[in-house]
Amino acid sequence: MDRSSRVPQDSAKSISKRRRVLSLRSIPTRFLARWRKWKSEVLQHLLALPLMVALLVTIVGILLQRIFEVPYVVTLVLATGSATLAMIGSKCGFSLWMLRCTAGATLALVAAALYQLEHDARPVDTLNQHASLQWKPIVVEGTVREALRYRPQLARQAAPSFASSNTDESTATQTSIAEAETLWTTLVSLEVTQILNGNEAHSTYGFATVAVDGMLEQYLPGDRVRVAGRIILVGPARNPGEPDYQEWMQRRGEWVRLRAESADALEHVGCDYVRFGMKRWLAYLGRAGRQQLAVHLPEPQCSLAAALLLGQREQVGNETNEKLLATGTIHLLSISGLHVEMIAISLLMLAVICRVPRSVTLWGTGGLILIYAMVTGSNPPVVRATVLVLGVLSGRWVGRPASVFNMLGLAGVGLLLYQPSLLFDLGTELSFLAVFCLVLLSRSDSQLKMQEDQALASGSMGQAEGKNTTEKKNWWQGVLWPWLKSMVSMNLGVWLATTPLVLYHFNIFSPIALLLNILLWLPVLVAMLSGLALMLLGWVPGLGDGVGLICYWSIVSVQSIVDWGYGVRGGHVWLPEPSWSWLVVAYGLVGLSFLLLLHSKGGRVAAVVLLSAWIVLASFDGWFGPAGVWGESKLVQSLRPQKLGDLRIQILDVGHGSAVIIRLPDGTAWLYDAGRLGDQQQVYKTVSQALWQLRVARLNGVILSHADADHYSGMKGVLWRFGVDQFAAGPRQWEHDSPVIQDIFQLLKYRDIKLVEWSRGEEVQLGDVRLSVVHPPQDQRVGSDNARSVCVLLEYAGRKILLPGDLESPGMEQVEMLPRPNCDVVMAPHHGSLSGNPRSFLDWCGASWVLISGSERADSEPVKSVYGAAGREVYLTVREHALEVAVTAKGSMQLSRWKDDAWEQIRELSASK
Repeated sequence: MDRSSRVPQDSAKSISKRRRVLSLRSIPTRFLARWRKWKSEVLQHLLALPLMVALLVTIVGILLQRIFEVPYVVTLVLATGSATLAMIGSKCGFSLWMLRCTAGATLALVAAALYQLEHDARPVDTLNQHASLQWKPIVVEGTVREALRYRPQLARQAAPSFASSNTDESTATQTSIAEAETLWTTLVSLEVTQILNGNEAHSTYGFATVAVDGMLEQYLPGDRVRVAGRIILVGPARNPGEPDYQEWMQRRGEWVRLRAESADALEHVGCDYVRFGMKRWLAYLGRAGRQQLAVHLPEPQCSLAAALLLGQREQVGNETNEKLLATGTIHLLSISGLHVEMIAISLLMLAVICRVPRSVTLWGTGGLILIYAMVTGSNPPVVRATVLVLGVLSGRWVGRPASVFNMLGLAGVGLLLYQPSLLFDLGTELSFLAVFCLVLLSRSDSQLKMQEDQALASGSMGQAEGKNTTEKKNWWQGVLWPWLKSMVSMNLGVWLATTPLVLYHFNIFSPIALLLNILLWLPVLVAMLSGLALMLLGWVPGLGDGVGLICYWSIVSVQSIVDWGYGVRGGHVWLPEPSWSWLVVAYGLVGLSFLLLLHSKGGRVAAVVLLSAWIVLASFDGWFGPAGVWGESKLVQSLRPQKLGDLRIQILDVGHGSAVIIRLPDGTAWLYDAGRLGDQQQVYKTVSQALWQLRVARLNGVILSHADADHYSGMKGVLWRFGVDQFAAGPRQWEHDSPVIQDIFQLLKYRDIKLVEWSRGEEVQLGDVRLSVVHPPQDQRVGSDNARSVCVLLEYAGRKILLPGDLESPGMEQVEMLPRPNCDVVMAPHHGSLSGNPRSFLDWCGASWVLISGSERADSEPVKSVYGAAGREVYLTVREHALEVAVTAKGSMQLSRWKDDAWEQIRELSASK
């Protein structure tokens, strides 16, 4: 019985084993079957979308040319040979695939040749030969190339001279900040052809943008003007993480900057009507439209309306731009070309409501959209949107639905053949990517809806039950809920697809955009339609005021929603940029999602989870590192190699100002001051980029030396972008009557940042680094803000570095009464000022290296003779760019400068002093 009972068990096991073997053997067969099916589907899609294939081929040609840099003569010869082969093959009966391959090769080679030609055929710029890296006076003559643009700007402050007292400087600075008001700067794009020197005129050639204080409206493209102003060469990046504006401007054909102090510095001397006739007419229409907006809308609503409707993004202030960027809604201004598509849809709906004849509707809408696109400047997103709209209208005219993908491919091929370098323009990339995602997801939604309808129709109750179910649906189930699901789905898809590029280029991760883009679509649509009506009909009495009121409140709604989203905790996070290899993998996953995961609900969930996880891993150290948003956990600490790092002190080049980053050996970071005189709104960007380059997303502490604008003007921007554990300032610092200081104080309380008061004798142990406060005393009340500067001494591995702020008399004399610290490095007090007695202070410090953070005025012989006495070595940020002092765990010390996107070592001291 035992033997007979075991036989069936053994037989069942053998059968199960054979089934597993057969199942394993069938895996390659099933895989090959699915591969053939997928391959067949892909080929069918490619054949149905020839213009998308042409766009991909064009992109490949440009990328290969950028990598291998083949002479355009060679690529043109190869393109001619490939085209000849295709024509011969069509006569000789070559296969269809062979003809398609040769045609694609021809297009790729032509695109490569045009890309190289665009680079080589730029006119030789001789204007840059008359400029240097310092501002110098010049008088030029040239022709206005484009419509005038306008930019709001905070009133610039005049930096005080070294001879002036600090009391006068502080008073002037505070008054300037308190009375600062928004002014306009006009940007005039000029084709310069002559330089005037007295009564002599010398021929030259070059493009330049002239920044003129005030709002000019009298000039149009083609006007020939004479400009008396100042000129400077566009220099390379001066700080770590800073974008290379020199390369960006040279791609635009501009090597220099020009500035004129007022409208009186420009003189009209002639006009070229022949070359610029069309541009003059379009610029006149744009100017008339903006004037109507200015009549009926106050600031800043007028500027935001001009950005939405005319593509003049420069008119939007820096603060609004920052909020739009942080909340992921910056595309409302210029990225997606959304305004063109929304206006076209609205015109079609209006024509249907008014029962306008079909031919008039199509031709009228197409004509208005074309004119509108030209008035807005025909930038790549607008061109893309216009081609899509005209393609759809043409399809309706001939009675055949136009393929949106093919229209998108046509727009892309046209743009890249006209200007191949647009392939590397971020706005163009985001615009095409966003629209491609929207169209793909819309089609995928339609397919899923069709599958659901088919499943319902073939159910057990048949078509009758499906019909009854449909009839029971109310307006919420039948209209609003499907629309909302589709909106959320497409918004999520576009956000996931564009976030890698945005994170890589702008360091922003903005989940709040998922909600804001849904909330904003209605007020943005109303603002655009009412704004367009205002530009066209604002001159009609009564009508202009009514439409202007609608436009005003819709724009106020947009601002309120964006402001709310900007203030949501965790709605956006600033992070160090991910690596280039991460970006490549990210878009490999995006492509995989497009190909495989969008035809089922389960596939969509998998795509969302996969992309979300990869985005979180983008800046892992930005989230979980020692200077990460959430700090370093014990698990991460156990996985990270435990070794002592270097103490790095980076003095950024911010002109006449101060911004010092202290990167501790354990990876955490502190910031000492963040400000400058002049363009104060940009200094926090310089600090942010340098911190991100160090992989810092959270500061353990911020130190404000004293209440002068050139030390705190960038603090608010830094506090908004970075998490901060504590904020240190001198005694009674928050009693200062500066409105900006009070704003910083309120922001610190709003963000729950710990406030600490430092005075002489305070010591803080920062890991292996000891920080000692040298000045001021707790009870000091005499002297200016500079005299009460918070001076800190950093000690690590036997090296000492002193940061004195703007220390001067009588504080300087008080410090000199203390025991001599025998420093190795000192930052020059007051940006290298000669007031007081800096020589005595430097002798007391005993430092061998003196680092000066200042403007061009610090690069003078008197400064060098005083600060370089007694064998001291003097280094200036204005000459060396950003400076970095690195102290190793063994006590050796290196001094480096930022050059060619890397730190270049210029001095070194061994551990044995």
